[in-house]
Amino acid sequence: MKVGEESFDLEDVADNAEAVYEFVSGEMPNGANNIKSVLLKTTMGSPVEVEV
Repeated sequence: MKVGEESFDLEDVADNAEAVYEFVSGEMPNGANNIKSVLLKTTMGSPVEVEV
């Protein structure tokens, strides 16, 4: 899911990513326990695992 664009401040991207994480974990039966890992990547970049 897209959480930002190159023109966004890093804080805005982080806020958007956190909002997506909170929404997804809130929809899961066991909340965040259902999420094994979170990865972020740019269009052409390598994925980077986020510590939650």
